[in-house]
Amino acid sequence: MESDSSRGNYAPVIHPQSKSKWLSAGQSIVKLVPVIAFVLVGTSLALIQHLFYLHLNEKRIDSSATELPSFLMSQNNVNFVGTAIAHGARIMFGMAIGSAFTQVFWETLRSKSYTIAQIDALVSCGQSPFHFSAFRAARASLALYAISVTASATALVVVLTPGSLTISTDFKRERPCSVPTVPLGSNNSNETYSETTKSALISILSSDTYLHPFQNELSSTCGDGFTSCSYNVSFVGPASDCVDVTDQTNFTTFLAPIVGGEFLLTANLTNIWNASWIDDGSAGITILSWDMARNLLQATDCRSYNATYGVTINLADNVPGTIEVWNVDRDFLPLQLTDLSFTSDYAQLGFLLLSGSCVVTPNDTVFCNGPSLGSLLATTPSGNFTFSDSVSHIITSFIQNTSISLLSGNVYYGFSNTTATNLQYVDSICSSTVNVFVYSPTRLLSVYGVTLGVTIILIIRGCHLILRNGLERILLLSDLLKLALNSEMLRIDLQTKAYRRSKIQVSRTEGAQQNFIVVRSETVSDDSKLEGPLKSPEPQSKDLNAIPPARKKLALITTTHWKMALFIFGMACSMVLNHLYNSFLDMKGTNSTLRLSDRSGWLANQTIVSGINTALAYSGQTFLALAIATSCNQILWHSLRRRRHSIFGIDSIMNLQANIFSSSILSALRASVSVPLLIFLAASAPFVLIFAPGSIKINPDFKVDQNCTVLAPRNLSTLVTDPTINREIEGVTATNPLENVLASGTYFQPINGCGSGPSASSASQCTYDLQFMGPGLDCEEGLTSNNYSSFVFNPENQMTFLYMANIAAQNADDLSMQLSVQTWDTTRSLYQAASCTGVIRSYSVTISKATINVTNTSVASIIYANMSQLGTFTETYVHDMMTTLSLSQSFIYGNVTIVPTLPFTGGIGTLQLDGNVTWSDNLARTLEDFSQNATLSILSGRVWSYSSDVPDLLENVTTKCTYTDPLCYLGVFRHPQERRRGVDELL
Repeated sequence: MESDSSRGNYAPVIHPQSKSKWLSAGQSIVKLVPVIAFVLVGTSLALIQHLFYLHLNEKRIDSSATELPSFLMSQNNVNFVGTAIAHGARIMFGMAIGSAFTQVFWETLRSKSYTIAQIDALVSCGQSPFHFSAFRAARASLALYAISVTASATALVVVLTPGSLTISTDFKRERPCSVPTVPLGSNNSNETYSETTKSALISILSSDTYLHPFQNELSSTCGDGFTSCSYNVSFVGPASDCVDVTDQTNFTTFLAPIVGGEFLLTANLTNIWNASWIDDGSAGITILSWDMARNLLQATDCRSYNATYGVTINLADNVPGTIEVWNVDRDFLPLQLTDLSFTSDYAQLGFLLLSGSCVVTPNDTVFCNGPSLGSLLATTPSGNFTFSDSVSHIITSFIQNTSISLLSGNVYYGFSNTTATNLQYVDSICSSTVNVFVYSPTRLLSVYGVTLGVTIILIIRGCHLILRNGLERILLLSDLLKLALNSEMLRIDLQTKAYRRSKIQVSRTEGAQQNFIVVRSETVSDDSKLEGPLKSPEPQSKDLNAIPPARKKLALITTTHWKMALFIFGMACSMVLNHLYNSFLDMKGTNSTLRLSDRSGWLANQTIVSGINTALAYSGQTFLALAIATSCNQILWHSLRRRRHSIFGIDSIMNLQANIFSSSILSALRASVSVPLLIFLAASAPFVLIFAPGSIKINPDFKVDQNCTVLAPRNLSTLVTDPTINREIEGVTATNPLENVLASGTYFQPINGCGSGPSASSASQCTYDLQFMGPGLDCEEGLTSNNYSSFVFNPENQMTFLYMANIAAQNADDLSMQLSVQTWDTTRSLYQAASCTGVIRSYSVTISKATINVTNTSVASIIYANMSQLGTFTETYVHDMMTTLSLSQSFIYGNVTIVPTLPFTGGIGTLQLDGNVTWSDNLARTLEDFSQNATLSILSGRVWSYSSDVPDLLENVTTKCTYTDPLCYLGVFRHPQERRRGVDELL
């Protein structure tokens, strides 16, 4: 703090004359028009951006969408338009605040005295609050500095508002629709259920899944232009609840060895399964089980209940529909055996399939006298039998699968004999997942609201000063001359460093003329020194030869050079950081969370990406504009030193520097061509902010190829099986995975679908190609060796056969494996016969996470092997395929269709609701498809190798994986060379 004695001498302060009058009402309005226009135009642009984003909100951008013109389907185009509008609004608000700054600037200079250095700092502050003299400007006038910071802060409009428009790939588009569901009166039906319902339940149990929901033409349900949709329905069906009662059960009888008995065997047998009806009259069973591999003995009580299911059905083009259960509301009391309802009978029939006993012989062969254990009984790689899941869970899941299978329309409950009319249509809401723009108006309007509010507060002050003092303008050369050419200012000794500390103040004279007056100067000369004509100060000469060479080089590096170097360095850093950030995002999926616990994942959030990219681009364009402006000033002074200019010409250039929309453009060009061009170049720097964020975009279907490690079948033809492992399973069980394949009509899903690669963890989809050799069947249609008449009707046992498969006997001259299959379609009166040979096939497949697409398959060789002495996996697996088909049979005995061992959902045949069986039109092709699905199931890892030495059929191989992300960032320059070339072009 300076003392009073050190403040120097003060000249009298000339106060503004009281004769200055307020402008008339008409003149006032004219003076206020530019400022108000800036605010109105800025507000209009903000409203236009809001309406533009509102128009895009929830509009589809899928490749098949037609809701937007092609121009607006491009993210880059939308970003360009949005950023351009935001930049225009920022300019308008900035100019309005700049007008208020000019008014307050002159009012501040008239209100008190400032040193010349402080005035220099305030003038520089008007250009940028981040000038090197910013601290001095803030100390001189905090209000002016705050206005300058506010004007610069309008850049946040450009940084924050584009992030209010993002892309969503999981947006739900809803529409009313009519969908099929289980009829309301189906539970009251007490029809007699025979083999039709039993066949459906066998298929459900064997395949360990439900029957797919009935699906009409997709467009009629989902709507035109949609490839998938989902809807909710509710219906009534059975549910089960299982309780572990091991502690209350006596296992003495169950564990006692069985000799002969109903199994007609003399060897000692060991119980592993026994299911019987609960003796309290409820529709339920008690299950005693022994998992020999785990040495787990368990007792389970399962009861059935009437329940209301709430499910979501998902439909998609060219794939079967799926069902998700989201609510099961079951009754409090269990169903009773005496209940006359469909639900009770349906649940009892399901439990009936599980009732009975399964035993294991001393040579590890499983025999069952009734139960169809489905996938509950599994085989370990060593050949031991175990339960694949807990008994309670598998029973509960099975009963639930039977209930949701009612939505297929293929379960008879007395409503209709045809699938299409076996369901009742109800009104629902169908929703489809689509890619859309999502607009957050709160973000955009809050940013503009704050900006507009602060701008209005500042221009109110500016308008008040305009009404009082008139419309001020920026400080031009002519203004400086008028202000400084007076005796007070000429007294200052410019040759001393203290002249910048001289305090001056703006004073208005009677004629509204403004002058600088000195109110404090320690460097003012005596009056006697001012007598006579004023002389220009003699420049002080310096002997440059006396300066050391090192200091001479430093003398040539001025403060301007350091500024230019700093601006260029800042611009380069901003561009490099922007490039590195975009490189980090390149090929990464978007993230909707902002949680820091997700490590760097929050950096991929669309809103964060938009803000960071725009901020870095704005930083780069700011440094670029400052560098060009600094060069412009240097060239202007160089031009002033080289030739003469009129004061009007210099005023025009300075006016153009402050406002590129000034009417003095032509005058400035006449004064100097290079300086206005640099001014326009600096004004064009915002194009960096408009176009640079477009270097990274969201690609809805991004794909990249990378090396990855996946599982593929090993050489199966040389894999020797272990003859000591007994593979025989009698009765209707699906312990062999081939039973599941036959029942489901498809393959098991492959494991490790995406492999292991750089993008395996982040990509949501991937595909890769494999080529391998595997077992299969080669089938031909209509061989004459089949006896058509004896197959259709056998007079000896009064049977009409519907399906029969037989493995041909071998001889020494022909060790090929042959299978003959015959079918009779009573509905169409169509007889078909096919003969299949066991072969080795070459397979070319494309694998994704859940699907396998066979692109090519052909017969490589015929398998010749003695079926009584099978030695390799290929031979064994083909023989098991044939055995699975030959153990299945279907016939009509009298008026009853017998289908005890053949699931009908596998594509070979379908049991109609009226009890008739219809078969595939191309039997040979269907049998080959079964063998192909069985071979493809090897990729699931669920098929055991029949060998204790090599338990795994799969091995690691290296291939090329194509990773796809439905919402992934993608740089404009895809390859490193292109990225480097792009950065060089930007620099």
